[in-house]
Amino acid sequence: MRRLAGDHRGDDRSAGPQPVRRRRHHDGRGPEAAGRDPHQIGRDDETLRRIGTFVELHVEQGRGLVDLEHPVAVATDIWPHGRWRLDFSGEANHAGTTRLEDRQDAMLGYAGAVLAAREAATRHGCVATMGKVVVTPGGVNAIPSHVTGWLDARGASPRAVRRAVADVRDMVRQAGGTVAEESWTPSTPFDPALAARLQTRLGGIPLLGTGAGHDAGILANAGIDTACSSSATRPGSRTHRASTPSWPTASRASPR
Repeated sequence: MRRLAGDHRGDDRSAGPQPVRRRRHHDGRGPEAAGRDPHQIGRDDETLRRIGTFVELHVEQGRGLVDLEHPVAVATDIWPHGRWRLDFSGEANHAGTTRLEDRQDAMLGYAGAVLAAREAATRHGCVATMGKVVVTPGGVNAIPSHVTGWLDARGASPRAVRRAVADVRDMVRQAGGTVAEESWTPSTPFDPALAARLQTRLGGIPLLGTGAGHDAGILANAGIDTACSSSATRPGSRTHRASTPSWPTASRASPR
C-alpha cells in the first residue's frame, strides 16, 4: 500500500508535514537512485479525504492465535516500541598474535548486551531484538575496534519496555559503551467502535494488541476510522516458522 499519511511506524508524525528523511540503498545512494523524488514523499491529504473507513486484513506473524486456538482476531492497538543505538569501543589487533589478556575486544560488550536484552525482556514481559550490527574493521582475523548494534524493544506496556531498556543501558555503561535512543513510538490505538463491530460480526473473536506495524496505524494517526484483523498462520508455513516483515497483507479502504 502506498504510504498515504507519513512515517511507516504509525507514530504521530503522520499528523502533519515532516522533513524528508532520506533512506539510503546498500550502496549509500539516496532515493533518487531508485527514480524517486524525495520531495514528493509525504502526506497525501487529497487521497486521505477519499477514505472513510479502513480495515486491514493481516496474516499473523506469530503464535498468538494458534495458541488461543482461534483463527481470527481484531487488533486493539499497535504496541509502543522504540529503537536504540549501542556503541562499544576497543582496539583492533591481530586474532592470532594478540594474547587474550592483552585484548580490548569491542565485541565482548556487544555480546553481553545481546544476552542482557533477552534477560531484561523476559523479566519485564516485553520483547527485545538485536538483529543489526556493524563491526569495525570487520575482518574474520581482526579483533574489533568498534561495534555498533541496534536494540528494538516493544511491548503492551510502555513502562515495561522502558524498564527493560534501562536494564540494558546499565549493562552497556558498565561495559564502557553508550546507548542513544533513535526513535520512540507510543501506542497507536485503533477505533474501538469499529473493532467492536468486527468482533461482533465475526462471532465474538478475541481482541488483541499487536507488536507489528501496520498501514492501519498510519491512517489511524491521520484521523481515519481504522481497524486491523489478523488471521492465524498455518503451522509449518513461512510466517509460522519465522517472523517476516515482507509477508503480504490484504487491505481494503471504503470510499467516503
